[in-house]
Amino acid sequence: MCLEWKEIYNLPFKVLNDTKSRDFQYKILNGYLTTNAFLHKIGLIASPLCIFCGAESEPLEHLLITCPFTDVFWLDFIGCCRNVNIGLDGLSNNDKLFGI
Repeated sequence: MCLEWKEIYNLPFKVLNDTKSRDFQYKILNGYLTTNAFLHKIGLIASPLCIFCGAESEPLEHLLITCPFTDVFWLDFIGCCRNVNIGLDGLSNNDKLFGI
């Protein structure tokens, strides 16, 4: 699958009104979102384990895609979308990371 990076980087400006959400998406896209894996690497915390599941290291991909607690969040998100008549059958990993 070929990603359209220009579209991915422009998406927050099309769909988000507030600067905090845009900043959050920018940090995800550029790998600057601070995770426990990074904080452990630079010596600020004792463990790199995920703050939610505590079972695995917490790089960005785990935090947003593979953590069991994140799965529950995404299922709840899809349910909320359906409740307001937004037809959303599922989300790919790219959807979760980039908002496509």
